[in-house]
Amino acid sequence: MILFAALFVLNVGVIALKAGDGPPDPGDASDYDAIAWSLARGLGYGIDRSDPDWQRPYLEADDADDVAAFQGQIDAAPAGYHPTAYRPPLVPLLTAGVYRVAGRHFWLVRGINGVLVALALTMAVALAQKLGGPAAAVVAAVIALCDPIPKEKAAQLLTEPLILLLVAALATVLVRFTLGPRRRWKYVALAGGLMGLMILTRSLFVLWLPPLAVGVAWLAWRGGGYTRAALVQAGLMAATFALIAVTLCLPWWVRNVVLLEAPMPLGTQGGIGIPGGYSDRAMEMGGVWEDVADWGFFGPLEAEWAREGYTPSPIEAERERAIYGLDQTRAWIVEHPAAVVRLAGMKFRALWTERQSHLASVLVLVALAGAGLGRFWRGRWAGGEWALWGLVVTNVLVVTATYATGAGRFIVPVLPVLYVLAAVGGVRIHEWRAGRGRGITAGPT
Repeated sequence: MILFAALFVLNVGVIALKAGDGPPDPGDASDYDAIAWSLARGLGYGIDRSDPDWQRPYLEADDADDVAAFQGQIDAAPAGYHPTAYRPPLVPLLTAGVYRVAGRHFWLVRGINGVLVALALTMAVALAQKLGGPAAAVVAAVIALCDPIPKEKAAQLLTEPLILLLVAALATVLVRFTLGPRRRWKYVALAGGLMGLMILTRSLFVLWLPPLAVGVAWLAWRGGGYTRAALVQAGLMAATFALIAVTLCLPWWVRNVVLLEAPMPLGTQGGIGIPGGYSDRAMEMGGVWEDVADWGFFGPLEAEWAREGYTPSPIEAERERAIYGLDQTRAWIVEHPAAVVRLAGMKFRALWTERQSHLASVLVLVALAGAGLGRFWRGRWAGGEWALWGLVVTNVLVVTATYATGAGRFIVPVLPVLYVLAAVGGVRIHEWRAGRGRGITAGPT
């Protein structure tokens, strides 16, 4: 509780000093606010940028450049309310609940984000205690208190605070799953539920589902031998994990298919954004994603609409842009197979070298060194370490398969996991060095 209080005060203090009750930045955050505002007013899951009540805090912002950017968004937006399938639903739904209960106060949402981040970091420290003892917990707490990135994310009205909490909770559940046979089905069900919530928070996490299902099967089977019963149970646990995650997402996916009148259960964001990860422009950007609208990607499509005299509704335009983006991406991949491999390397490098990734890069090096000692000095890894490394590796694979974002946003979800692995690894390195200093030969344990 003391640690949670310290993390909470630090988070809220940074928020109060940095953002206060000012509106969120143009882009993703203002989209989430617009959808939440429409939901709170009972209009449905959509956007109405022409609403004067929604516009007011943006047009009264202190920063003149922000006001100009907001005005540009408002002028370019369709008049009136329109549904959307571009943003995943969980953050807007939760924000709408806050608006309905307490009014539209950005400081309150930021304060709640501070609580989510504080909980996530506290869970990371508790995991370090479980896997590495009190010394590892202290190291993890120091890292969590010193790292500015989670506190910065709490001040932004984005998906990161909720994702940090959900990934920390998933890591905790998977570690507990590895500790023994008791209540393993309960942990499988909890992990599936958390996976579903992650997908509803950020659609890209659907790509975590297959590798994590395989990981659950492996963790369930690990040490059980090649008996029929062990293999069947491992398969059933993996299927249960995936089924619960998919079932939780199913209403949202059905809604999108019906709304778009196309087989796009995840919505339109992936199709619209993926050319930023596979295109000549992606090569120029070193694998770092750039908003495709900023470099005129949809110009040929919109020119075709003009020639045909076609004026799509906002939701039709979303759908057609997503289809066009997917088609162009598939064609580019077929034409540039060697570039796909080069892009994967670029994205991997960008994931670890962007500004927000510098500390994470150090943490993963310490964690790898400690993991090596755990494997070759002690002769084994604990099952919980396998689970945590699985989350980190899955995140890396998904980024290299899609796109890396500027400022290292895609490393943020696994920061609590890296705190734990680095803390455990650092303590293990210290123990190894101390043992060598005393002339102790450490064997397998």
